[in-house]
Amino acid sequence: MFKRIISLMIIVVAGLSMIFMLDECNGGGKTTLAENTDSLQICLAGYNKKLPISVGDNSLDSVYYDSGGNTAVFNYIVTDDLQENLTPQNARKLVEQMLTGSREAWDMYNELARNQVAIRTVIMGEHNRNTCVVELTEAQVLAIKPGTARKQEDAAMTSLDSLNLALDSINALCPDTINSKTLLVKVQVENNYVVYNYVVEETKVNTLDKQKASLPAWKASQEKQLQSPSPEMKSLMILCVDNGLGMKHRYVGRDTKQSLDYAFTATQLSAMSKHPLPEGYEEVKERTKEPAKVVEVN
Repeated sequence: MFKRIISLMIIVVAGLSMIFMLDECNGGGKTTLAENTDSLQICLAGYNKKLPISVGDNSLDSVYYDSGGNTAVFNYIVTDDLQENLTPQNARKLVEQMLTGSREAWDMYNELARNQVAIRTVIMGEHNRNTCVVELTEAQVLAIKPGTARKQEDAAMTSLDSLNLALDSINALCPDTINSKTLLVKVQVENNYVVYNYVVEETKVNTLDKQKASLPAWKASQEKQLQSPSPEMKSLMILCVDNGLGMKHRYVGRDTKQSLDYAFTATQLSAMSKHPLPEGYEEVKERTKEPAKVVEVN
């Protein structure tokens, strides 16, 4: 399952990770790209020959110059599940986050903007062909600063929106088979954690309760993955840390409805991801008065 977690930020940044020589496109800076559209079209055409670039089931499919709108257009093909969970508002927030979080992406977009070229990001579903479009004018791009601190409430809202979108994309793939006896049925925010809910198949002689001795080994295995995470998982870990949330894995027996869980706090995720907790964050004990949102097992 973890290999299938898709974050739009990861897709966009990976797509922009190729070297993009804008100085060569504009003839060494003698004219702007807007004034020399032939050079820009040639430059983007050369870049386009190296596409598509795939990240999991998603890809940067093509890029071209719209001379009528003086706009560089980046076209992404993503899974239908991911596209359907996007709105123009949260898609734009993710693109803005990508620019504040990736110096390479920021440099590319700003070079285009400084040369008076607007940018359009088109995100299309692979099969449903639905699209979500993010339009950024030159002025809007230049107003975004890398690493600029926003007001705390704005940053928290943006980070929470991104986390919710990431969880929606995971849940769109659920139920998802982890192994022959374990099914991931839902991921949700509960108390101070992002909680993964699993259903475990049981037998009369091997109920979940009798597997309690295996829990430390399950946690150790997961901790090993978190210490060397995939790019997608690290992105999710950072979103958890930014929201002061840990990760919890809850296993529920299909027949007995017994449950077992283990957790990593936000502080532990921060150490493993090497990403700092929000300013002023203090470790908070789980609010035990709030009932656990255990997913119903059918």
